[in-house]
This record gives sequence, C-alpha cells and structure tokens, in this order.
Amino acid sequence: NHVFRNKAQGAFTTVSVIAILMIIFSSIAILQVEDAPNSNIKSAEDAIWWAYATITTVGYGDKYPVTTEGRIIASFLMTAGVGLFGTFTGFIASWFLSEKKEEDIKRNE
Repeated sequence: NHVFRNKAQGAFTTVSVIAILMIIFSSIAILQVEDAPNSNIKSAEDAIWWAYATITTVGYGDKYPVTTEGRIIASFLMTAGVGLFGTFTGFIASWFLSEKKEEDIKRNE
C-alpha cells in the first residue's frame, strides 16, 4: 500500500530494499566464488566492503574479483548500482520539485 500511495516515496523504499538485498546476496556470492589462491576477497568483511564499493560505483580497487564467476557477479552489481542510484537521484529531484509545487499552490490560493 505504501509503494502505490506515493510513487516517489514508494520508489525510494523499493530502491533501498533492492540495494540492501543486492549487497547482501552479492557479498555471499562473491565470497563463495572467489576461492582462487590469488583472490583478495577472503572474509565476509572484505565481501561486504567490495559489494558496497561496487554497487555505489566507487570501485576503490583495493578489493576486486579475480575469477570469471566473480567478474560476472561484479558486472551485474555495477549495472544494478547505476540503475538504483539513477532512481535515487530521480527521487531526490522529485522531492525538490514537489516542495516547489506545494509552495506555488499556496501562493495562488
């Protein structure tokens, strides 16, 4: 009901939940596939840090996948991150515009 009542807030809630789930599941996945001896993602902390840096499109380069499976997971996470943060930016823009609309309506009354 919350998602459909106010579309902008519903989009923000949906994006937030999806982003958190993507970080959790990609952290678990990357920890499972990065088992090569030269892998630098060895612990759950490393995996969560890598997933957060990747979904936010920062990509520090301190943690990165070395296996093919890990790189596939990374490409999906990067693509999802760009879409999620684009949606988040749209929410912020609509929030600023809706405040201006409310002010204009009050002035015209």
